[in-house]
Amino acid sequence: MQKKIFSKNLGLFIKMERLKQDISQEELASISGCGLSLIGTLERGEKAITFYNLYKIVKGLNIDFNKLLDAIK
Repeated sequence: MQKKIFSKNLGLFIKMERLKQDISQEELASISGCGLSLIGTLERGEKAITFYNLYKIVKGLNIDFNKLLDAIK
């Protein structure tokens, strides 16, 4: 899988999970300890993200990491 496609799939998954939980980008930024701009660029698939920041976002959304990996492959 190309990096660009991976980033788009990852961002879409995070966005859909956030919306399912009725959480705004601002709330997710606060919960995860990540910047609002990072959440936006991640959801749009515009930028790669560090594993640590991804971990914080997944933890903030209370998502099983294996579910995330299965969804984006």
